Amino acid sequence: IGGVGKTTLAQLVYNDQKVKDYFQLHLWICVSHDFNVSEIVRKIVEVGGGNCSAAKELQSRAKKLVEMLSDKRFILVLDDVWNEDSGKWDQLEVILNNRENRGKIVVTTRKTEVARIMRSKYMHPLGKLSSDECWLIFERIALSGRTNVEEGLQKIGEEIVNKCGGLPLA
Repeated sequence: IGGVGKTTLAQLVYNDQKVKDYFQLHLWICVSHDFNVSEIVRKIVEVGGGNCSAAKELQSRAKKLVEMLSDKRFILVLDDVWNEDSGKWDQLEVILNNRENRGKIVVTTRKTEVARIMRSKYMHPLGKLSSDECWLIFERIALSGRTNVEEGLQKIGEEIVNKCGGLPLA
């Protein structure tokens, strides 16, 4: 489900001070529809401070990535993954799961099949919020925490909450 807050939750984890202190490298890649392994590897290297401009082939880029991640604790977020081709994931997994790597990979996806293909150890499915939960968020953000609002404004707020259909980011 889009708009339920998967990326927001991953950002909270990624930006947590304990996470920042524990991991030596912090890598965030937006993947979306195009799961091109060579491009993903290039982006990871560049986000990690490396340079892949001379490395045009996957093998060269993968070597740079393995060198960069070697003996480092890292967190890698692959945000908004849509790929359901297990062959492509297997290709990336071989590079990322080098025996010297000590990293954790967080994946956000709206597709349960993607999590299955990636052989995720832990899944945390997010669902729609209840009307009451949506109203509390609306009240806190749109109404600046005011609980006593005029009837007309409350009615408009309730209509907005209903149109969002339980999706806080809608």
